[in-house]
Amino acid sequence: MPIDKVLVADDDTFSREFLYETLKDRYEVVIAGDGEDAWEKFQREPTDVVFTDMRMPGMTGMELLEKIRNSNPETAIIMVTAFGAVEDAVEAMKLGAFDYLLKPISPDQVDVRMQKLEEHYALKSENKYLKELIEEQQEGIDDMIAEDPRMVKIMGRPLLPAQRRACSGTAAPRAQGRYRSSGQSFLADVHQAERHQRPIHQPGSHAVDDRLQLAGQRPRA
Repeated sequence: MPIDKVLVADDDTFSREFLYETLKDRYEVVIAGDGEDAWEKFQREPTDVVFTDMRMPGMTGMELLEKIRNSNPETAIIMVTAFGAVEDAVEAMKLGAFDYLLKPISPDQVDVRMQKLEEHYALKSENKYLKELIEEQQEGIDDMIAEDPRMVKIMGRPLLPAQRRACSGTAAPRAQGRYRSSGQSFLADVHQAERHQRPIHQPGSHAVDDRLQLAGQRPRA
């Protein structure tokens, strides 16, 4: 998910304007002078990222964090705080904040946080794409198994979804003990049906046959 819009909430004019100037060339930036103003603007038009001061009159940064996390958990929130309030910033991260900045803020600090966010969103998008791709491929495998003429011949009908998963190897591991899952029972039924269509080869069976044959050829005492 690309980052397009950023909200900056800070009652300190210098910090607010500094963040605006640092971000405006790369993102659309919305500014708010306090927590209530920031929350109203966010409700009207949610943003991808929020920079918020920890301590503001009225609604605090922690309260704004809670409201935004509840309404739009995909929004990344970066807390801005003075050195003496680092513990509060760490607590905010436990509650869902992405990161925090220490005042006085430098452009490098902002750039590093935004780069981390870009990488974070890129990784989430890639993981989502790969998950969807794997699911599509699995559906194709299940369909191929269900339509296999050999399986239809054995079962006398197309396979059910749980039976497809059992044949494709995506079913849960076999449980220990006397009870079996429906997928395991199905596989046992398939193996039993196949026994009537072709002999089962067991390792070492030829050696046993040879020994029996030699035993039959021995002269009796």
